[in-house]
Amino acid sequence: MMEDTLILKGDRQTPSINFNCLPGQFKLSGRSLPENSIECYGPVIDWLQNYLCSTIDPILLEIKLDYFNSGSLKQLYKLFLLIENFSKSGNEGSIIWKYAKTDVLMEQKGREFKQFLDLPFTLVEI
Repeated sequence: MMEDTLILKGDRQTPSINFNCLPGQFKLSGRSLPENSIECYGPVIDWLQNYLCSTIDPILLEIKLDYFNSGSLKQLYKLFLLIENFSKSGNEGSIIWKYAKTDVLMEQKGREFKQFLDLPFTLVEI
C-alpha cells in the first residue's frame, strides 16, 4: 500500500514537494535545477502514477516555481501528462500555475504548458 503523502523538502536546487492524497492537493514550489532531473523527479512521477491508478477522487496540482532548467521542464511535462491522462479517462484533474507578477519567464512557461495540455490549466498571477 502506498503512503498517503509524499513530502520532500526543497533546497537551492530542488523544489519542495507536498503531495497529499486526502484532500487531493499536490503542491510543487521553489527552484528546480537538479543536476539529474530524472533522479530528482523519478520517485515523484512514480508516486503520482501509483496514486492516479488507485483513485477516482479529483486532484489539483499547484505549481509555483521561481525557475527551472531544461531537464526539469521534461519531468514537469511528464507529471502534467499523467494528470491529463487521468482527466481524459473521466476523472477530475487540474493544474494551477502560479507566477509572480514581475516574472515574465514563468508566466510564459505556464502559457506554453497550457497550450500543449488538454485539461483545466489556470494561470494565477500572485
